[in-house]
Amino acid sequence: MLAVMALTADASKIFRGNSTYSSDCEYTYQDGKVYWGNSTYSADVVFTFSDNKIYRRNSTYSADIINCYYNGKMYRGNSTYSADVIWTFSGDKIYWGNSTYSSDCIMTVTNNHVYRGNSTYSSDIILTYEGYIPLPVLVKCALNM
Repeated sequence: MLAVMALTADASKIFRGNSTYSSDCEYTYQDGKVYWGNSTYSADVVFTFSDNKIYRRNSTYSADIINCYYNGKMYRGNSTYSADVIWTFSGDKIYWGNSTYSSDCIMTVTNNHVYRGNSTYSSDIILTYEGYIPLPVLVKCALNM
């Protein structure tokens, strides 16, 4: 008799501030889905990340696309026009719009933390994460906190 096992990736956690306490868990990321808090119930899906697109809730329909990630930039909806660039990703920095000027830096991602602006001071930590989480998902979650 052949046994078949289903493999699922462990859930990654996103915590508020410089914490890893379960009570500070804001989001859980698993299999392309972002859930509220410490949940993995389908009713708690905030958004879905699939094929470099962020979709509303538990959907992958083109009408439910919120953002599109392409060539280091996040766009509004399913657009890839330069006028629709929301954020630009460069190294460990995230910038407003289609810019990489230091004054436009809104976040720094390093050492499992997301910091406000161009900072790596502990007082500027927006969130702490454990496990693998795609950068566009981290930024979306940080801006929703």
